[in-house]
Order: sequence, then C-alpha cells, then structure tokens
Amino acid sequence: MIVSSKSSQEAMSKLTNIFAGKIRSRVMSLKKKLTLSAQGTKSVANYIQSVRSTTDELALAQAPVSEEDQIIFILNGLNPVFREISTAIRARETAISMEELHYKLTDYEAVIKQDELTATPTIMAHLTTRGKGPQNRSYVQQRGNNFRGNSHHFHNNFSSYQKKRPNQFQSSFNNNKPTCQLCGKVGHIARTCRQFTISAASTPVANIVQSSNYVDAQNWVVGFAATNHKIRTFVFKNLEFYA
Repeated sequence: MIVSSKSSQEAMSKLTNIFAGKIRSRVMSLKKKLTLSAQGTKSVANYIQSVRSTTDELALAQAPVSEEDQIIFILNGLNPVFREISTAIRARETAISMEELHYKLTDYEAVIKQDELTATPTIMAHLTTRGKGPQNRSYVQQRGNNFRGNSHHFHNNFSSYQKKRPNQFQSSFNNNKPTCQLCGKVGHIARTCRQFTISAASTPVANIVQSSNYVDAQNWVVGFAATNHKIRTFVFKNLEFYA
C-alpha cells in the first residue's frame, strides 16, 4: 500500500492514517478499561498504580486524562468499604491532589485492616461458644429437670406438712390448755368446773366431813357473814387452784 505511493508525502499520509486508526482503536480500548476500573482484591496502592498506568498510555496515544478525571475514576472503582471516605473527598470545596488522595486512601485502608484483625478473635470466640451450644443446652435442660424434680419433692413435703400441721397445732394448743382435775376435761380448772359448783351446792356438810377427799382438820373459822354461821375450810387433795 505504501509502495504504491507516487510521492513521499503520499506515503507519509498513508502511514499517518494507518497509525491514526490504530491509535483511535487503542484510545477507545484504554478509555473503556479506565471506565471499568475496579479495586477488587488489589490493595489501594496497586489499584491507584493500575489506573495511573492506563492514563499514561492514553497520554502516549495523544489522549491525555486530567488529574481531576483520574481522581474521579479512582473513587468510582473503590470497594464499598471506602464509601465514607470517598463521599468526604467528593464533598470537599477544594480539589484534592493525587498525592494527597494516595495518602488518605492508604491510611484509611490500614485502619480497616486493623479493625478486621481486632474483630477476628471475637468472631472465633463466638463460633467456639456456639459450637458448644448443644452441651450447654443439655446442661441447662438437666439443671431444669433437677429443679423441677426438687420443686415437686418440696411441694409434696409441704403438702404433707400442711396436712399434719392442723393436728399438731391442735395437739399443741390442747397441751397448753389446763385440764380439770374433777371432770378430766380440757379447757378449765377445778375452781371453775360446773360439777364442783353443783356438788358444793347440793352435798350436805356431814358428807363432806366424812369424805376422804377432804382434810379432817381443825381448821374451823367463824364466818362474819350475815348469818354468822360456822363454816369449815377444806382443802382438796391433788387440786391446783389458780388465781
């Protein structure tokens, strides 16, 4: 094609057109690569270097990219964990330089890695605890069964105690009450016994004197009552009078 050229100017024009077509194709390819740039698994330093390499090739192809556009491409391709710092950089009133951007992103990346290293032992401890979960649940279930068994045993003992308690209380209450030595009943003493009152009113004095339950003594006193009768004081054997 160049050989068929009739002059050097024509040959140069053909060469320019050939290389221009290849350059345009190369520029389009490089621009597409720049637009689709993404950090992925690369570190911040390697990611920025890959973007800068693409822009350098575009500059050689006579399609230079401004520094501001390079920063935009870099921010667009960062991983989601850099979203906060990316938003802060975009909100700046003054443009950030490539050197400052590189410094801020690498520093932020170091902070993220440090947080991940700190969180890893906590996650492992949590997984270890969850791995022991069935044993813990078995232990808790066993403790619950023991508690229910003890509660049932306590309930039965308490019910038996409640059934026995009224009788025990009644027996204790009866033991605290006095027992009459005349009639043998519980709840009063001989002094207030009805049988004693009835017997004292109906029994003749002669029978009282002859009874062996009274002391045959000489304790005769004169009663200064209205009738001025003599009465005999008698003391009951085995009787206890209460004030």
